[in-house]
Amino acid sequence: MITDDKINDTAKVLIERWYNYLGLGDWIIDIRWNTDPDWENQGDCQCTYGRKYAAITLKSTVTFENLRDTIIHELVHVVFWRSFNSPVLLEEAKIIPKKAYDLWFKMFEESVEYDIDSLTNALCRIKLLNDDDLRF
Repeated sequence: MITDDKINDTAKVLIERWYNYLGLGDWIIDIRWNTDPDWENQGDCQCTYGRKYAAITLKSTVTFENLRDTIIHELVHVVFWRSFNSPVLLEEAKIIPKKAYDLWFKMFEESVEYDIDSLTNALCRIKLLNDDDLRF
């Protein structure tokens, strides 16, 4: 792993580059670091869609090699946040039994993660062909 300052600076540069690539140039994106050793995620994202604000939390032990993919993955969540957090989904909770909704939502979340991972991998491969994101 590289120094904390270097990885933090690299994360900022990657977010600035990729949020423009993904059409999020008018958003405010904050970086947070999770130091909990038991946290299983590499990253997480929370959005306030109406304010165009997102907080991306990265695991403090993320490796330099995984940093770009994790940031892109979380930024893709921002792109699709509104669709995946639609009021229609919340309304569904009121009309179907809780156990059925919980099961459906768990499957939905797993599907979303799979789709975002697939899109992230494709974006990384395409961009890697003509970009030097990892050369600082």
